[in-house]
Amino acid sequence: MTPNETFLMLRAGLSRLDHEVTTFLQRQGTEPEAGSQAASERTNYSRSDSLYTVAAIGTMLLESVGEHVTVLARAMTEPITPFACLTCVRSMLESASIAAWLFDPKVDAQKRVGRAFAHRYEGLEEQVKFGRAANIPPDELKKAEDRVDKVDQDAVALGLPIIRDRNGKRIGIAERMPSATDIIKLVLDEECAYRLLSAVAHGHTWAMQQLGFTQAAVQPSQPSDGARTVAMEKSAGSSQMHAFSVVRAAKALAVPVWNQCLYFGWDKDRLAIVLESVYDQMSIQPALRFWRRKEDK
Repeated sequence: MTPNETFLMLRAGLSRLDHEVTTFLQRQGTEPEAGSQAASERTNYSRSDSLYTVAAIGTMLLESVGEHVTVLARAMTEPITPFACLTCVRSMLESASIAAWLFDPKVDAQKRVGRAFAHRYEGLEEQVKFGRAANIPPDELKKAEDRVDKVDQDAVALGLPIIRDRNGKRIGIAERMPSATDIIKLVLDEECAYRLLSAVAHGHTWAMQQLGFTQAAVQPSQPSDGARTVAMEKSAGSSQMHAFSVVRAAKALAVPVWNQCLYFGWDKDRLAIVLESVYDQMSIQPALRFWRRKEDK
């Protein structure tokens, strides 16, 4: 196929993946199957509400991933916006890694709830910082600070540790929330991709120049003082860049859904058929089909 045909195939495959995964999830409903790991944890854990919170957070993050797939497909439609494509995938990797981390079927209920507390603590601390930056009234800021303390108390009641620094200051609940880079490396094995995408998001010229610009056909006359100038023009991006983006976007959508499917006891064979078919359409190599690995079954 020509580069343009390959690009159109990848874009169509990503949209199809989004549609078929959404259809699969709608057919499964919102509740875990009887006898599944999720159902068993909700029955046996001392505070089942905490496990419903895990599911709520994970589901919200998956909604974000799905919306970004839609936006990515639009950004890959003429006129193509390469930087928007890349930063869109970056956001997907962040949300997807946390959702997959929470739905991880290889951890027990206490570990799972601890991860949710770690994530909630980080979010509430950011809410307090936002309140201070926005100069919200002191009484409203106090309410936000009190919510952090309440989460702290709930965690202690469940036997989860409070993480403190050497000076005794609270810096986490249950565990320190991994950085975005660390959790993406741990869950998705996409550290290199995330660092590249972050370089674009942070405005680093080495990444932006290589991924969104090309040398102009017409170059300016060189100045007499010996300084060399090169004219650059905006580019829609290379076929390799678009393939890179689509493959990571597909993984960001598929991995957390796969983990939730295993954890909730849903029809994993049906989901595997969907993934195989769409990955075949996009000609994604077998080594990237994570659901085939024994540890992911």
